[in-house]
Parts: sequence; structure tokens; C-alpha cells
Amino acid sequence: MKFGGSSVANASAMLNVYQIISSQKCKKLVVLSACKGVTDLLIEAANLSLQSLAKSIEIINIISEHHKQIIENAIKTELRWNAMDEIGKLIRQIREYSEGIFLLQELTPKMLDYYVSFGEKLSTTVFYYILLENKINAALINSENYIITNSKFGEAEPNYPIIQSKVQKELKPQFDAHDTIIAQGFIGSDLECRTTTLGRGGSDFSASIYGLALDAKEIQIWTDVSGIKSADPRLVEQAITLDEMTIDEIRELSFYGAKVLHPDTIKPAIEAGIPIKVLNTFSPLEQGTIIKENNQASEPKLHSISVLSEVTKLHFHLDAKRNNNLQIVDILNYLIRRNIKILSSSQSETSFVLFAKLENQQINNIIATYTDFQVEAIKGDLICLVGNNILLDKELLAKLIKKIESYQIDYIQFGINKQLSLLFSKENTREIIERIHSVIGN
Repeated sequence: MKFGGSSVANASAMLNVYQIISSQKCKKLVVLSACKGVTDLLIEAANLSLQSLAKSIEIINIISEHHKQIIENAIKTELRWNAMDEIGKLIRQIREYSEGIFLLQELTPKMLDYYVSFGEKLSTTVFYYILLENKINAALINSENYIITNSKFGEAEPNYPIIQSKVQKELKPQFDAHDTIIAQGFIGSDLECRTTTLGRGGSDFSASIYGLALDAKEIQIWTDVSGIKSADPRLVEQAITLDEMTIDEIRELSFYGAKVLHPDTIKPAIEAGIPIKVLNTFSPLEQGTIIKENNQASEPKLHSISVLSEVTKLHFHLDAKRNNNLQIVDILNYLIRRNIKILSSSQSETSFVLFAKLENQQINNIIATYTDFQVEAIKGDLICLVGNNILLDKELLAKLIKKIESYQIDYIQFGINKQLSLLFSKENTREIIERIHSVIGN
């Protein structure tokens, strides 16, 4: 069970998490993120340590007071003083490290990983004592002892064989004596015992790694939304929670800007056949969404719509006298050298069309570079239709075309793969999305 930052933001949130885990009568490993906003505060404090130790200490004091306030509000017995003492030890370590950064005038990625790891160490320590307060048979472990990674600080990659061995030999036996084990998300250590972090979606990744190594029956990702929606509720009031999605659908939604699980963080567990549920900490009785392996045999269906705003469509009118493949390669090389991510592209004998998020100056530079042929640039919204085998359902495609036939759609690409189709609109995007969404479930 993984709980994100908003799920452990304060005392009431942590007590809510206690209620959720105590309601599930099974052996469980609970992975926690840092309290909401604390990782950002730690990064700020670390960077301030280079300039002003006093300002860094001010931020650390804010972090300290936040966790002490949770203890005061959630723990009423003498365990409160044990929790305060442990939090005090961790805060002193952060202050001492800030002093070291100030004296050395250096903050390397390795040093920053160690610094930000205290966010998860603080939240898990507080939560551990909340569980003890409520007579839960729990143990607190240090993820640095089990999540062994390479030394790519800031975005470390797990060493699965070593993790599997350590978890099976050292961690799994602890369930003989404890019902619940608390672990930090996001952090691990390299082979030299130096703290590392797992990067974006790190706590989800931790849950997936632990679940895989423990042969878990299920992995639950608890967050502040009720599973994965069929559309952004801010755009479509009728958006529904999806019962299930495949890993490839999640990948497409993530690529096109939807704020869902990072697919790479859950891929290892999905490939091992472990079901992953996305659930709402603040509405725990809702069903949520199950993420599963891709099933090419399942029936065609449109599941979700996302939209990426302020996307630029670039239309290169190629020189018919020159090799069009060489022209396209030249354009792609230009974009790659400038770290411009291409969202989609298509080509013909005379045209090359691509979509990317571009600043006005970047557009001007591209037009100024390719004066040999006409380049058109327009901005609009890239609407992404995600589902399973969409192209195989001709009736579904007919319904979609019927829904949008009265609108000016600048670009349509059905069947880009089995999970994705794209539309590009310069106006009326919200209306188009609402009309397309009416097809979902029908």
C-alpha cells in the first residue's frame, strides 16, 4: 500500500491512512511519501545552505514544526515524547548537513539525494508512532537497506536481483512478527551505501519494487483522486472513474500530459502479473481503477480523453526536387539537438507535419532556419483519444466522426497505434471533448 504526499499531509490525513490500513486484515507493507510540500522545502533549504545558513535553518525549522504539530494532534500517550525525540534526531541531522554544505560551498546530486531523503524518513517515523499509539503491530524499516540501486543520483535505477535477495532473506521474515511494515518511498542506496532517490514517481516505483520482491497479491496506490478518469473533470463534468486500464493506455495518457501514474514505475509489477489498484485516500470506499497487462484480444473500446493545450503544429512543405527523407532527417536532427520533444508526426511525398510544445522564439528560429521551403506554424489543442484497439471498431469511428463533423478539426490521425488516436483543434476544444466523451460507455 503506497500513500502519496497529500495522503499524509497532516495529522487528520495520517489518521485517515491508519483507518484504511487497519481495515484491511492482512499482512501489508506500507510505503509513504514525504508530507505534502516537504520535499520542495528540503530542496529549497539545501540550495539556501550555499548562500545563507540562517535562511536554510528557517526552512528546516518550518519542517520540524510541521511534524511536531502532527505528533501533538495525533499522539496523546507518552509515545508522543518518543516520537518527538526521534523527529528531533532527524532534524538535527538535516541542520548539520546544511552546515556542511555551507562550509564546503558545494551541493552535488549525491548530497542533494541524501538531504531530500529526510522527507520520507520524517513522515514514516511519525506514522510509525501513530500506529503504535493505536496498538498496531508494526515495524519501521529503512528503504536504504533494501532498495539497492545504481549510482545515478536523482534518478537511480533499481538492482532487481540484489533487491529480491535482500527482501526475501531479510525483510519477508519480519512479517512473522509484524502485521504491518512501514517503509519510505522514493529512496534507496547504491552498492557503496550512499543514499539515492528514484526520480519522478519515486514512491510509486518503490511500491512496485517492494510488491514485486515480496510476491505481493496486490499493489495499492492511494492518492487524492478516485482512480483514473475518462477525462479531466474540470473539462467534462460527466467524467467517470474507469474500472480498468492497460499499461500501454497509461503510457499514452502520461506521454500526452495527463497526470496519471508514471508507467515505467509500475511496469515491473504489471509484467509480473501483480494487479495494481489506484484508490482515493479520502474516499476509500470507491472502487478505483485496476491497471493490468495489455490484452490484445479484448474488445475495442474508447476509455479516456486527454488534451494537451498550446501545442504547435508545424507543417513543412518539402522541396520536391530534393530527397524528402533527407529533408525530414535534417529537421528531426535539428529538433533533437535542441531537446524538443515531438508529440506526433506524419509525412507524405511533399509534406512533413509534426506537433510539439514550442515557445514563440523557437518557432521563429525554425522558420528562419528552413527558408528553402514554406513552414506553417499554428497553435491549438492536441486531443488524445486513448483506448483499446480503437481502429478495429468501425462503428466507433463512425460515431466519433458523426460527433465532430460540425467542427473545424485541423488534423485527425486514427490508428496511430492500437491505443491512441489524435485530433488537433484550434477552437471549440471543450465542446469537441464533451461530444467525444458522450461516446464512452455507449
